[in-house]
Amino acid sequence: MDHKAALLALVLVSASLAGCAGDPDEGGGDEFDSDALQDLIDENLQDFLNNTSITVNNHYYNNTTYVVDENYFSTTNEYNNTTYMDGGEIYNYVTENSNHSYGFGQGVNGSVGSMGLIFTVHLEWDALDMFPGYFVPGDRNNTFEVTWTYWDYPTNQERTDTFQFDCTEYYIFETVSASNNTYYWGTYWESSEPYYDAWDNEYNDTIADILQNVAWDNLVQQTCNDGYVPSGYIVDYYSGYEFNFLNITVPEGYAIVYQQEEFRHFSPSGGCSASYGCDNSNYRYSEGNNPKYADTLQTGYYDLYGGWEDISIEFDMYPGTDSRTYIWPDSRYEYTLYYQLIPVVNVE
Repeated sequence: MDHKAALLALVLVSASLAGCAGDPDEGGGDEFDSDALQDLIDENLQDFLNNTSITVNNHYYNNTTYVVDENYFSTTNEYNNTTYMDGGEIYNYVTENSNHSYGFGQGVNGSVGSMGLIFTVHLEWDALDMFPGYFVPGDRNNTFEVTWTYWDYPTNQERTDTFQFDCTEYYIFETVSASNNTYYWGTYWESSEPYYDAWDNEYNDTIADILQNVAWDNLVQQTCNDGYVPSGYIVDYYSGYEFNFLNITVPEGYAIVYQQEEFRHFSPSGGCSASYGCDNSNYRYSEGNNPKYADTLQTGYYDLYGGWEDISIEFDMYPGTDSRTYIWPDSRYEYTLYYQLIPVVNVE
């Protein structure tokens, strides 16, 4: 019974008492005065309350908290906390609807709800992204240096010296044709036949040896050859090369759950396969659990990491896992990752 019912009962009691106070023989001269009526109410009110049950419903709504930090991370908690008191038992029903916005790392942004939103990362890049200067043609106006060990006949001893050359040494026959105009010599890389003798006549055997031996070096061609198109691999397993392609920030209060990932390496000219120069698992992550390789999304599979502080997880790739794997000039990579950020409570 609520407070309205209690008030109604009190009115009824008052009315009953008022009825009893009337004149039994309707003579009109025996009515109670107001003081006598008040005395009756005071005497009977406590008994009335002791025999009345009251249910109290307390409702608390819309207690909302906003927390904003310097990382543009916002939290909105909306609570409907209702307390029901009935027979001494209390029932609390709490509903939380949280929405969080955060920058989760390189190329990854989004929002996460209280149950954890699925994030996806899909990246594509190629060798030129990792080696932006690799295909830049050389320039005949450049110079280059070579450190060379040779036998010096005038001093009759072995020496090691650094020599500097003009790239034009590889262009001295560029526009020269044979005497009968039936053969075009071109640059050294187009037709090397007349160059060694010309260098030997102009300088000596040592200079001719140096220029011929380094002409096909990738670095020399990138410096001097304006028609250079690289061939062969850029780096191999032994180079120690690594390329950071993804960073994910896991903010304090959240744990990351990897659901599915896939890493692919393509290289048509390299005959790309695990056996012939490409490896589809040639990357590592800085900390945490191993992402899960799968063809379908693994829902309901939880392998949590993080929550106690802000964590940055770095993903780096490398040429491969053995001596047969390389990064080729036309290597191309694709990486796809699905993951969740689950709100957690850090208990200290």
